[in-house]
Amino acid sequence: MQIAIEQLRKLGPLPPESTDDIELIQRWQDTLALVASPVTTSEAEVLCMLFGADSCFGLAWTLLHWIETANDLSTEYLKNLPTNEWVGLLLVGRENAKNFDIAS
Repeated sequence: MQIAIEQLRKLGPLPPESTDDIELIQRWQDTLALVASPVTTSEAEVLCMLFGADSCFGLAWTLLHWIETANDLSTEYLKNLPTNEWVGLLLVGRENAKNFDIAS
C-alpha cells in the first residue's frame, strides 16, 4: 500500500467545505498530490471510503481520479458501498466503459 494512501486513511474522510480547519484541507491536498498512478484495487477500495459530504473545494474530484486508475475495481464492489454522489459517478463511469468494451 502506498504511504500516501495510508496517510489519507489516517486523515479520515474528506472534510466538508464548511470546515474551518484549513490545515486539514492542506494536509489532504498535499497528500493527494503524493499518490502514484495507477492505484491498486486494494488502494482504490481504501480511497472509496474517504469521500465526504461535498467536493471539499475540488479535492473529491482528485480522489475520484485516483480511484478510476484502478482498472480492476469491480462494479459489484462499488454497488455495495454506501450510496453517495461520488460512488454514483464511479458506477456511471464503469457502466459506460462496459458499453464501449473498455473495462470490466
